[in-house]
Amino acid sequence: RRQRRVNIDRKPRQAYSSKQLENLEAEFKADRYLSVSKRIELSKSLELSETQIKTWFQNRR
Repeated sequence: RRQRRVNIDRKPRQAYSSKQLENLEAEFKADRYLSVSKRIELSKSLELSETQIKTWFQNRR
Protein backbone atom coordinates (compact mmCIF):
# COMPACT_ATOMS: atom_id res chain seq x y z
CA ARG A 1 0.00 0.00 0.00
CA ARG A 2 1.01 3.56 -0.56
CA GLN A 3 1.73 5.68 2.45
CA ARG A 4 -0.20 8.88 2.90
CA ARG A 5 1.75 12.07 2.53
CA VAL A 6 1.37 14.06 5.69
CA ASN A 7 2.49 17.50 4.58
CA ILE A 8 0.40 18.08 1.46
CA ASP A 9 -0.65 21.71 1.13
CA ARG A 10 -4.30 21.47 0.18
CA LYS A 11 -7.13 23.89 0.54
CA PRO A 12 -9.89 22.62 2.82
CA ARG A 13 -13.02 21.31 1.13
CA GLN A 14 -15.59 23.92 0.22
CA ALA A 15 -18.78 23.71 2.25
CA TYR A 16 -21.45 25.12 -0.03
CA SER A 17 -24.32 27.06 1.51
CA SER A 18 -27.89 25.91 0.93
CA LYS A 19 -28.44 28.94 -1.35
CA GLN A 20 -25.39 28.03 -3.43
CA LEU A 21 -26.48 24.39 -3.69
CA GLU A 22 -30.03 25.35 -4.68
CA ASN A 23 -28.70 27.54 -7.48
CA LEU A 24 -26.15 24.97 -8.64
CA GLU A 25 -28.77 22.19 -8.67
CA ALA A 26 -31.25 24.40 -10.56
CA GLU A 27 -28.65 25.19 -13.22
CA PHE A 28 -27.67 21.53 -13.43
CA LYS A 29 -31.30 20.51 -13.87
CA ALA A 30 -31.67 23.02 -16.72
CA ASP A 31 -28.44 21.97 -18.42
CA ARG A 32 -25.79 19.46 -17.35
CA TYR A 33 -23.07 21.43 -19.18
CA LEU A 34 -22.36 25.11 -18.53
CA SER A 35 -21.18 27.64 -21.06
CA VAL A 36 -18.21 29.78 -20.05
CA SER A 37 -20.43 32.87 -19.86
CA LYS A 38 -22.93 31.08 -17.60
CA ARG A 39 -20.08 29.82 -15.41
CA ILE A 40 -18.76 33.38 -15.02
CA GLU A 41 -22.25 34.66 -14.19
CA LEU A 42 -22.78 31.91 -11.60
CA SER A 43 -19.38 32.43 -10.00
CA LYS A 44 -20.14 36.12 -9.47
CA SER A 45 -23.66 35.61 -8.17
CA LEU A 46 -22.71 32.74 -5.83
CA GLU A 47 -19.36 34.22 -4.76
CA LEU A 48 -17.46 31.09 -5.84
CA SER A 49 -14.53 30.78 -8.24
CA GLU A 50 -15.10 29.60 -11.79
CA THR A 51 -12.97 26.56 -10.95
CA GLN A 52 -15.25 25.69 -8.03
CA ILE A 53 -18.31 25.94 -10.30
CA LYS A 54 -16.65 23.84 -13.01
CA THR A 55 -15.53 21.19 -10.52
CA TRP A 56 -18.96 21.01 -8.88
CA PHE A 57 -20.56 20.33 -12.27
CA GLN A 58 -17.94 17.72 -13.15
CA ASN A 59 -18.46 15.92 -9.86
CA ARG A 60 -22.26 16.18 -10.14
CA ARG A 61 -22.22 14.60 -13.61
